[in-house]
Amino acid sequence: NVEDWSHRGVTLVQWRSFVKKVQDAHSAECWDCLDWCTQEERQHRWDELVIYHVYKFFLKPLLSNSGCSSYMELVSDGPQIPNFFVSHRWSNTFHGLASTLDCFVEARQLPDNASFWIDLMGVSYARDDFEKVWSVMSQSIWDQ
Repeated sequence: NVEDWSHRGVTLVQWRSFVKKVQDAHSAECWDCLDWCTQEERQHRWDELVIYHVYKFFLKPLLSNSGCSSYMELVSDGPQIPNFFVSHRWSNTFHGLASTLDCFVEARQLPDNASFWIDLMGVSYARDDFEKVWSVMSQSIWDQ
């Protein structure tokens, strides 16, 4: 368990592995939401999934079955101090985040052990508090 959230960076290898897992899960249509999503939500293409979808339908179920409070804790042996901070909106596409990070890595010629702090990977989502926060945030995001 890594108590200090600022030490919950994920390496480039860990990030790319996560992106691949999400993409594979989406391709296999094994989102937990399929039982109750609308038909429209089920038909999101890979490049249309917003970051919140990835949290809600992939990461949250994964963590609830693992006993870990963050993805970083699931895939690492201990603290990983990040070299870079990644900022994004939860209404941005996950594909866009992954592509942007790939461009950054390529432009900087970063090694596989470069570490990034990405809230999706390092924040504890075990409590339902996040759901409450998201419901308030989503109103302002989607109303724009």
